Amino acid sequence: SLGLLAGILLGLAAAPFFGWEIWVVAVAGGAVLAGIELAAGGLRPRQLATGISWDLLPFVFSLFLVLRGVGNSGLTEPVRALLTGGGTGDSFGELLTVAAATALGSNLINNLPMLLVAADSLAEPVLSGQVGMGVLYAALLGTNLGPNLTVIGSLATMLSLSIIGKKGLRVSGVLYLKVGLVTVPLLLAASVLGLWLTLKLF
Repeated sequence: SLGLLAGILLGLAAAPFFGWEIWVVAVAGGAVLAGIELAAGGLRPRQLATGISWDLLPFVFSLFLVLRGVGNSGLTEPVRALLTGGGTGDSFGELLTVAAATALGSNLINNLPMLLVAADSLAEPVLSGQVGMGVLYAALLGTNLGPNLTVIGSLATMLSLSIIGKKGLRVSGVLYLKVGLVTVPLLLAASVLGLWLTLKLF
């Protein structure tokens, strides 16, 4: 099982490089692992059922409805103006502004809707050459590193808290916010600095 698990993890990491759908690798690997454990008696159907975060499924469904609504909300133009700011996205300040704005938005509405808005807003400016790819990278930093102020900032955070909650470990939203207020700005600033230096050097 450990060898198979390692193979699945390698498959997930390699999927983007080979054009594989990540969900296909995850579902196939999970099904094989579950089948082996169930057949060997190391896992019972009840354990499998209770190990799934069922309470998050309605949220995920609702989240995709929100994604659809956001895509038709008309937010593209104002967000585009905010993220591009009339500049080319070459300066450290411009990149930091994009990362901070998308990070804040992610903590307010979740990072998936925020990423959708940012992608719709930046597609035309990036493809036309109005702004550089650095702006897109900064938005990705903001929507991936940034949503760690609130517990609803990212689905990964919610899943993680649900998993540890089942083990009797609780992390309050207030404590999460306190830690995030210190760590997120530092991580974002350091990451954007690294991005800016990379773009300048290469």
